[in-house]
Amino acid sequence: MPARARPSVRPPGRHRGSSTATAASCSQGRPSRYTRPLRDKGPGRAAATPEGHTAYIEAEMADMDSVLGQAAQTLDLDQPVALTLLGILGHVEDPAEAAEIVRRYMARLPSGSHLVTCDSTQSPGMLAAQAAYADSGAARYHEATSEQIEAQAERLTILPPGVSPVSLWRPDEPYPAPVHQTGLVAIKP
Repeated sequence: MPARARPSVRPPGRHRGSSTATAASCSQGRPSRYTRPLRDKGPGRAAATPEGHTAYIEAEMADMDSVLGQAAQTLDLDQPVALTLLGILGHVEDPAEAAEIVRRYMARLPSGSHLVTCDSTQSPGMLAAQAAYADSGAARYHEATSEQIEAQAERLTILPPGVSPVSLWRPDEPYPAPVHQTGLVAIKP
């Protein structure tokens, strides 16, 4: 059975002790058809799913040794995996540092591994939403430009449809409603 792990990681230096987790994941095998809550399993515990196992890892995003070490308890990291960083890198203030974090993770994963990433983009609606989010006392979230998101895939091959709004990845209708999330899917050669 293929294995699947979802390490939940905190952005560096933020959200310590918070019950709100920002998620990144490493997965292997077929994607699960559903998400199963793991609240009853606790950190570091695995749960069975129809396709394999899901593990919860609590660690700082920048602590790659901890994240990948714990992921290796569920995944075979000698085989290609998917690293998904969805809506998490905006917690890193410097876009160059965010791209470096991605580069360091991908350097430790084998050829054939995939990167899936997306973040909020700089649009009037999203800027207003982020201002309200920051006013609530939450950690600042930094919107990304398409160029900053593309820089996260340095040394990788970006797959179609390229750097684009996530609603265009696999649209169900010819002109889906626009979203304020831009991302990419890339593969490590």
